[in-house]
Amino acid sequence: GVSDANMEEGSLRADVNVSVRPHRSEALGQRIEVKNLNSFEHVRRAIEFEVVRQSELLRSGGSIELETRLFDEPTGETRLLRRKETASDYRYLPEVDLPAYEIPEAWRRDARDALPELPAACRARLSDVYALDGEVAAFVRAERPRVVAFDALVAAGVPALDAAKWLPAIWGAGEAPSSDRIAEYAKVIRAVVDERVSVATGRRLVEQLADGGRAEDAIAEVGEQLSDDDALSAWVEEAVAANPDAIAKIVAGDAKPLGHLVGEVMRRSRGAANPRRVSELLRAAVEEARDP
Repeated sequence: GVSDANMEEGSLRADVNVSVRPHRSEALGQRIEVKNLNSFEHVRRAIEFEVVRQSELLRSGGSIELETRLFDEPTGETRLLRRKETASDYRYLPEVDLPAYEIPEAWRRDARDALPELPAACRARLSDVYALDGEVAAFVRAERPRVVAFDALVAAGVPALDAAKWLPAIWGAGEAPSSDRIAEYAKVIRAVVDERVSVATGRRLVEQLADGGRAEDAIAEVGEQLSDDDALSAWVEEAVAANPDAIAKIVAGDAKPLGHLVGEVMRRSRGAANPRRVSELLRAAVEEARDP
């Protein structure tokens, strides 16, 4: 234990309890208390010495007795201060003005039911139900409001992985967003998932909606991206016809010009084209050029 009062005064006074037990033993070892340590360095050295001392004592067939020890700074060792036979030697006495109280089972049940989802259960649910792990899951479960926001996004129809990946952007737009903002964010994220708007546009809309407004209006204002092949094919054909050298390089195995061609189509569409579908159509055009 560390005294808060001493820490506030700029000093440190700590007691540490150290115990060891044989490998794979389920029984806890006897606790040894080392008192009045006045620095973190002394805490470290005292623990290290006690671990070695107790381990060697057990290996030699000895036993660990309940005792209190002091740390000797010059030698880096601990030495006996006093030995306690049983807990009664500490003079524990019942308080006559505090009678025993039996907690009703109904109260216990109500208290358990009133508890929020505990961290271990949340971690298991994110992993088992939604298959979330790593940094994505860690961000979600770091704070209770984030878990609530994640659950609200999923309830609004956002796929779990997308909800988790978009949560940092929502937090960037304002901490602990209200339920009505969550509902609007969910509409934007679903529009991105459905490829009605691009990821970059979705991020801009999330930032915009932090100050209020409706997702439908914001999406209508920026316009939905085009994914229809009939609409995209003309722009793709124009970009391919205007860049024969790029097509030749791609056919020869150099994939770098593909990004340039995607940019050409996006320019012709004034940013309205779905870049993923544009890339697919361009790859198909390259295959035709490779094997006409």
